[in-house]
Amino acid sequence: MKNPSLNSCLIGFLLIVSFISFFVVFGNPQWLKEIVDMHLYLYLAIIVIDFINTKRFNLLQTWLCGFVFIILSEMIEIVRENYAQSYLVAIIFYLASNNFLLLGYLLRKRPKFKISTGREIIKGKPFIIFAVILILAFIAYRLPGVAASREDIGYGGGSSMGNGSFLGTFMGGVGTIVPAFIGLYFKTKRKPLVGFLIVLPVFLILISLGSRYKMLFTMLPYLITCGFITLEHLNFKRVLSVCLAVFLLSSLADFVKFSRRSADITVSDYLEREQSSNDGLDFPAKVAANMSPEGVVFMAELADHYFSTHNLHYGKESGFVLYYWIPRALWPSKPTMLDHWLIREYYGDKGEGFSTASGFMGELRADFGRFALIFAFLLGFALRWADEFVKVTLRGDSRNLNIALAGVLYPFVFFFVRSPLTSCFSFFSELIVFLLFSRLYTKPYSLRKSNRLSETSTTQRDSQLGLDRKDC
Repeated sequence: MKNPSLNSCLIGFLLIVSFISFFVVFGNPQWLKEIVDMHLYLYLAIIVIDFINTKRFNLLQTWLCGFVFIILSEMIEIVRENYAQSYLVAIIFYLASNNFLLLGYLLRKRPKFKISTGREIIKGKPFIIFAVILILAFIAYRLPGVAASREDIGYGGGSSMGNGSFLGTFMGGVGTIVPAFIGLYFKTKRKPLVGFLIVLPVFLILISLGSRYKMLFTMLPYLITCGFITLEHLNFKRVLSVCLAVFLLSSLADFVKFSRRSADITVSDYLEREQSSNDGLDFPAKVAANMSPEGVVFMAELADHYFSTHNLHYGKESGFVLYYWIPRALWPSKPTMLDHWLIREYYGDKGEGFSTASGFMGELRADFGRFALIFAFLLGFALRWADEFVKVTLRGDSRNLNIALAGVLYPFVFFFVRSPLTSCFSFFSELIVFLLFSRLYTKPYSLRKSNRLSETSTTQRDSQLGLDRKDC
């Protein structure tokens, strides 16, 4: 943030709210509803204030939107039920973790990035041919799951297909970042419609699979890379276009989620449900009704119960990110993820593709208990670092292939709130694809020289316009 006084006020307010409210609620559990509702208003205020202060949509706002959308919405629903106090520890733990992360972000000094080079496409035809081949491979891999997802409507809706294999994860990365490459290429050629028609089958397959997260996380980097969504140097027109795009994408994602319950769902059924779902609710409940609770708080309470009688895992759960790529055929006894085995510990077998969401602190909590709060603070540092990279990249030359990588970070951060390991798996595959394209088909070029030329061109154009006005 630019304003030190605003920075200090937010840090101090977060500290006061966190510690006082948590002490109050442990002594008076009946205040839990008020504490949760207060955090909703607090987070919404931070999003608005940060946007006004920075004039950009950044990763901090993305994180908070993800937390409200996935975790806080579940808390709001729980605290309005009679059994709310049984979730007291889980709710306070996640609120405290999120506040520690925000403090880490705000206290971290702004890293000074000196990115002097970008990556420019130099081998246009091989670049686009390879990209199209990967798109066709993605379609061939995912297409069989379309029919299967329609036959197995319900939790997951086919979104789990391939999640347990390295190939599935890699193809997921291909489906996310390669459309952004194609969009960037045809943007430089001034043929955006051609690029859209090439990647359209990917969007349609993800919608048909009922995978709203994957659909959003493919569309969003594509729209950012193509320039349809501008997240820097915002004015009223750009903000309006971003809000319209977000509204349309979120409405489409919500419809996909709703339609997974039945193959015969129509748009009119969806609109009727939307009209009646918010009747008689207060503001926080209305917000929660339009969000997507994923059971993170439920799993946190389940983990508290389990680890009250079992030893912590001291790195086993978080370390899964290091060896997930090893096929189970080569390592039959390879451990399973927390989201897979914990729910089965209490509720039995749920089917091969069924998994839960333990949230951004799930694995850390299973490994280190309450000391996981320290890692939440460090996650805030990492978020600030990533946000600075995105800012520097998006404000640079529009032909820079790094823009695609920056665009991918927005859905990565949003989904990290729900499933950090799955987000890392996908990001690693996207990074591999990015490095492959970058190595084979691009060359470095000076961003500073390019920016100076751009500034000079802008100055000359403005001067010419000034002369023209005088002549008039």
